[in-house]
Amino acid sequence: MKIAVLLISSLLISFNGYAGQDTRITIVDQDNQPVINAVVSVPAESVTADPNDIAIMDQIDKQFSPNVLVVNKGQKVSFPNSDNIRHHVYSFSAIKPFEIRLYKGSNEAPVLFDKPGLAVLGCNIHDNMVGYIYVADQELAQVTDSGGSVQLSAPDITEVMIWHPDLGVGSAQKQRLQLSQVGGAMVGQVKLNKVTEQDKKNTFKSRKFGQ
Repeated sequence: MKIAVLLISSLLISFNGYAGQDTRITIVDQDNQPVINAVVSVPAESVTADPNDIAIMDQIDKQFSPNVLVVNKGQKVSFPNSDNIRHHVYSFSAIKPFEIRLYKGSNEAPVLFDKPGLAVLGCNIHDNMVGYIYVADQELAQVTDSGGSVQLSAPDITEVMIWHPDLGVGSAQKQRLQLSQVGGAMVGQVKLNKVTEQDKKNTFKSRKFGQ
C-alpha cells in the first residue's frame, strides 16, 4: 500500500511539474522583425471553454480592439462600442456569419462562437475597420505581443501552428512552423506577404450586408 501511495504521489508531482512548465516562443518575419498579432498554437486535448467567460472585442477610435482575439470553441464574445459614434459589426465568415446593426454602448447580447476557425470582422459604416477572431479547438493558442512573443503552458515545444493576416488576406490559412532555440526562447521565422491596408480593404470590403 505504501509503495502504491508513493507511486501515485510521484505521478502527481510529475504531472504538476509538466503542467507548470512554460515555453516562450518568439515569431519573426523574413526581415527578422517581430511579428505582432500572430496566433501561435499547439495541440491540447483538455482545453474547454468556460461558458461564463465572455471575451471582449471592443471598438475604439474606429478600430477593433484587440485587432486579433483568440477564444475557445463554445465561448461567447461581447462587442461593446466605446466610440461616441455608431458602428455596424458584421462577418461573412463561414464559421459565424452575423451582424449587429447600428449601435452604441455595451447593451448588445454577446455572440456565441461554437465552430473552430477564423472569423473576419468588419464595420458596415467604416471600411478601415477589420478585426479577426480565432476560435481554437482542443489547442493552446495565444496572440503574439509587441515583441512577437507568446508563452504557452507546455514544455519542449519545437513545432507550432501559426496564423497571421498577412499569411493570406482575410483567409483562415495556417502554417506549420519549426522552432529553433535562441537564447532563452524558441524562435520561428515566417514569410509574410505584407500587404497594404488598402489591399486588405479591397479584398474584404467588396460587399456589405444589405447589398
